[in-house]
Amino acid sequence: MTEGKKTGTVNFFFASLNKGLGKVKSERKKGGFVSYMRYSGERREVSSPINVGDTYDVKIEDVGREGDGIARIEGFVVFVPGTKKGDNVKIRVTKISRRVGFAEVVTE
Repeated sequence: MTEGKKTGTVNFFFASLNKGLGKVKSERKKGGFVSYMRYSGERREVSSPINVGDTYDVKIEDVGREGDGIARIEGFVVFVPGTKKGDNVKIRVTKISRRVGFAEVVTE
C-alpha cells in the first residue's frame, strides 16, 4: 500500500480516493480523529439521525455476523444484541459511532 502525504500525524492518503466527491480532512481531537467532508468550502461533520438515550420501536431486518440483530432507523444501521430477524422490539440507543449505532432492548 502506498503511504500518502503526512502532515503531523494525519494521513491524507484517502483524500486521493475521493476524486469528484470532495476532499477529506481529518483533525486530531480528544479521543481520536474526526473526519470532515469538504464540498465547495463548506465543512460538515458526519452525523447520525439518532441520539444516545432515544427509544424507538423497530423491526429487526437482519442478523450481523456476530449474531446481533440489525435494525435501520432512517437508513442508519443499529445493532441490537439478543434479537433475531423478524422481531419487533422497543430499543434504547446506548452508543453511536460514525457509521452505526448500538442499542439494547427495553423491557417494560
